Amino acid sequence: MKRITLSPLAVLFVILLCACSNDTQELTPASTPLAVKLKVAETPVGNKDNPYDDVGLKFRNFLSDYKVGAYNPTTYSEVYTIVQSLTGASSTFGTISTQDLLSACKNAPDIALFTILEQSTLSQTAKDTLSTVIGNYENWSHQPFDQTYGEIAEIEANVLNSPTLSENDQRVILSVTSVARYSLYHSCCEDTDWEKSVGNIVAALAGSRISSNTAIQYALITSIAGLEEIQF
Repeated sequence: MKRITLSPLAVLFVILLCACSNDTQELTPASTPLAVKLKVAETPVGNKDNPYDDVGLKFRNFLSDYKVGAYNPTTYSEVYTIVQSLTGASSTFGTISTQDLLSACKNAPDIALFTILEQSTLSQTAKDTLSTVIGNYENWSHQPFDQTYGEIAEIEANVLNSPTLSENDQRVILSVTSVARYSLYHSCCEDTDWEKSVGNIVAALAGSRISSNTAIQYALITSIAGLEEIQF
C-alpha cells in the first residue's frame, strides 16, 4: 500500500457518522471516525440538506481507514476481502458477475454507465440527471471546489424539490452526488488523480441501485483497485 504523509499544516476536525435510513445494515468505519483535513475553510464538503450525505462521508472515511492500514492487495479477491473487513458488512458483492460489472466501471466507465442506466428501473428524469452528474464529473475535477460544490448542491436541491422523482430515484441520485462531492474534495485522502476517477462514481451508481451501503462498497473496490493498479 502506498503510504500517505499528511501536511503538518493541516487543520483537522472530527466528522460524526450518521445512519443511512434506507438500508437495513449500517456501514460504519472500522476505526473511530477519522478527522478530515479542512483545506478550504470557506467551503464545507458536506451538504446537510442531502439526506444521503453520509454515503459519501463513509466512503471517504473507509478509504482513509484503508490508507492508514497495512494492506497490500494484488487481486480482486483480496480487495473484496479488505472491503468486507473495513465495512464490517457481509454481502454478495464478491460474485463473478459483480467483479465483471466493477471491471467495466473501472476500465470502460462510459459503456458501463450506459448499460447500468438502460438496465435500471429508474425514471427517465433520474437517468438524465445521473448522466448529467457523471458527464460533468471530469470538468468538476478541474475547477475550484467551491464552484463544484455549488453546482452539485444545486443539482441536489433540484432533486429534492422535484415533484416527479420517486423516493428511490432521489435516493440513488443523492447517494451518487454525495460520493462525487467527497471524492472531488481536496482533503485527507488525496494522493493521486485516481480517487477522482469517474469509474468510481459509475461504480457507486451501480451499487446504489441495490442500496446506499452497496454504493459505498462498490466505490471502495474500484478506488482501491485503482490506487493499487490492480486489474480485474
